[in-house]
Amino acid sequence: MILKIFGVLGVQSPDVTPDLARLISPKPITSLEVREDLQLKLWEVLELFLASLDDKATVADFRDFLFKLDWPAPATAQAVDSAVKAHPELFEEKTEGREKFLTLKESVVR
Repeated sequence: MILKIFGVLGVQSPDVTPDLARLISPKPITSLEVREDLQLKLWEVLELFLASLDDKATVADFRDFLFKLDWPAPATAQAVDSAVKAHPELFEEKTEGREKFLTLKESVVR
């Protein structure tokens, strides 16, 4: 999971000391290499994002997060919706008023 987080954060991730790098990878790595090697899927990034929050997020919150990280693949609202629907064991949608929120299912929260 540490490598996934490192890959997601990209250049926003703090530098990795040589000692830490040896613990998490057999070779020196950069976050860009991790991002490319792991080929993280949108749903995996969404899972990590929601796990880091206390409660919930909108699709716009998640898309803003990806934009700030300079995520290479465009994350349209439809792509996020598709990721959520493809993984009903992980995600649920909750509506409050007119706003729709994404959350991790209780059984997934670590």
